[in-house]
Amino acid sequence: MSIKTPERIAEIRARRDALSEHATAGDWHYGGDDAVQVFPATGTSELVATVWGEADEERVLGEFIAHSKDDIDWLLTEVERLRAELATANAVMSKALSEVEHEEVVYLLHRYLTVPPASAGEATTAGGAL
Repeated sequence: MSIKTPERIAEIRARRDALSEHATAGDWHYGGDDAVQVFPATGTSELVATVWGEADEERVLGEFIAHSKDDIDWLLTEVERLRAELATANAVMSKALSEVEHEEVVYLLHRYLTVPPASAGEATTAGGAL
């Protein structure tokens, strides 16, 4: 079963918004020796996540977790901006296309009505000479 983009974005936003209703609503950061612990930057000691592993792995996973809220916020905002930009571009293109089609119809009608009749022996179309 495929989820359409607007519904998927709404689900992601709902999960992200749910964090704002809890103590983990503050900024997150990471730090630690054997484990990376991500805490809200509100000064509380509430643990968000602990990651164990090799030093580089801990650092990478800790950074990912610590930045995930801000990264998701940024990505959702960017998706909204791009969707709005696409909607504007589609509206402009639709208007331009309708004008082009209108102008093209006017041109073809003008050409059809103003092309002199073909001389004897020339192939013709309904609108004039070929």
